[in-house]
Amino acid sequence: AQEFKASADIVSSYVWRGTYQSGAAVQPTLDFTAGGFSIGAWASTEFAGDMLMQEADLYAKYTF
Repeated sequence: AQEFKASADIVSSYVWRGTYQSGAAVQPTLDFTAGGFSIGAWASTEFAGDMLMQEADLYAKYTF
């Protein structure tokens, strides 16, 4: 079976490795799954006027 998911979280602050980076942020996620294989992307973006990208991560995984 194949499945596509899109979601977003709103967080009160963005902290990277224990260091405060910004105030409120939006963290969207995209994920595509086919069988045991999954590929996706996650990001964190400031929830302010500039909407500057704070972090973006790609991932791939396989579940046995």
